[in-house]
Amino acid sequence: MAMVCGIGVLGLSRGLSQAGWLGIPLLIFLGFMANYTGKVLLKSLYLQKETVTTTYHGLAMVAFGPVGYYIVIFLQNCALFSASIIFLLLSGANMQTLSVAWGMQEHNIGWFIALTGLIIIGPIIGLKTLKEVSWIAIFGILATVLTIIVIIIMPPVLKHADSKYIDNYVKPNTTLYNCAANGSSVNVTLPFNGTYGNFPATINGTVYNCHTFLKPPGYRPLMDPHTDVINGANLPTAFATMVFAFGGHNVFPALACTMRDTRSYGSFLNGAFIAIILLYLPPAVIPYFYFGDKVQNPILNTLFEAAAQLEKGYNIPIYFAYVAITLHLWFTIPIINNPVFLWVEEITTLDKRRGRAMFRALYRTLIIIVQVLIAWKLPYFGELMDIIGATVISATVFFLPCLMYLKLNWNNTTWFEVVWNYIVLLLATLGSVVGFINAMLGLINKVREDEAQKDVSLSRIQFYSCIGGATGFGAILFIAVFWWISTQSKRRSGYRVIS
Repeated sequence: MAMVCGIGVLGLSRGLSQAGWLGIPLLIFLGFMANYTGKVLLKSLYLQKETVTTTYHGLAMVAFGPVGYYIVIFLQNCALFSASIIFLLLSGANMQTLSVAWGMQEHNIGWFIALTGLIIIGPIIGLKTLKEVSWIAIFGILATVLTIIVIIIMPPVLKHADSKYIDNYVKPNTTLYNCAANGSSVNVTLPFNGTYGNFPATINGTVYNCHTFLKPPGYRPLMDPHTDVINGANLPTAFATMVFAFGGHNVFPALACTMRDTRSYGSFLNGAFIAIILLYLPPAVIPYFYFGDKVQNPILNTLFEAAAQLEKGYNIPIYFAYVAITLHLWFTIPIINNPVFLWVEEITTLDKRRGRAMFRALYRTLIIIVQVLIAWKLPYFGELMDIIGATVISATVFFLPCLMYLKLNWNNTTWFEVVWNYIVLLLATLGSVVGFINAMLGLINKVREDEAQKDVSLSRIQFYSCIGGATGFGAILFIAVFWWISTQSKRRSGYRVIS
């Protein structure tokens, strides 16, 4: 659970908003698919009753040779590199929000991203292996649990507090003002004069300084939700958003090899994913129920905006969540970059050269600078998360486990398993391709919005052509892949039973 649950939980309610209420069975189905691919990934580790490897990329080497090995290494490092960019961006956004909320002057988010880079550069340079930071996983779990509690509890609390504004709405041509004079104040209903700021008004011969209690007539409160049963056009984007929350497969082989009895792995994985789904549903459903289509990714921004309309005390739990997540990101960025650094050292042999400490400091700093610059140039958290979810996360969670399992065990696989793997791959292809297109369009439109340019969108015909093209391409491609696997596979037996 510690390796799966994480930052992805911040986008679940947005994924539900994209899909409508149909996103609930979609989230459960994605968890079911991820659970299955996790099992077949571990089944693939045991050939001839022996452990063939203890790593994800090592399994790719066994299944597909050097080509598969380097493809997986590339995808793994792309996933980690991209995740680091997202974490830098989220940390910068959180720091910017907190600084403004605490009365500081507002600055561009890029400066906070750069500040995050400076904060983490010491651990980045000094961290040699992951053995030194295993305790950080405990803090990550605590930060995630705290954030989930805030996400679950605050929407109904804010709704109750916000109800006084909704209940006090008056006639369209009048509004409620709070007027103060000589140390006393009075709440009065005055004819609406188009003024929402402070202004003088004479009431019973006394001049009062008045300001509005309420939002303008016709204003739709943040907590006046609009929800959909289904939003078919955005289902692939919801897939890309939600799959980010299931991206722990890279470490499953290493974790399984630490178990005393791998035969219990299937039951263990079933229990873990049931717990994960139960943990994910409340922070996905509750914000969507209260905020509807106004939920953002990350959801803490929505809670912060809602609380900003009320007394300052309502923001305190949200501040704690912001701080906990930000600290968690500071600890996590060095960890997820560590495999990337070690891979660079391996292929360049920098770890064996004289002056390797200096070289390590230089190239690690350079990599972080590149990540900071990308995050600064593209500060769009939700869109970047969707792109990564639709590409490298989907590949390591769905595509590669199924293909490696079939390649290593084709002759011992039932026709039902073959059909089910085909369905998983086809659905993953549809969600990934169309989700990636939608996410890229969203990113392009964000950039064009900043440059005051017109949005780019797909027509209905273009959208359904993408769906049909992705489905047809995937159907033909995987038939060809399955045929190739069937011609290349050798009979294998003696798998250790993993239920």
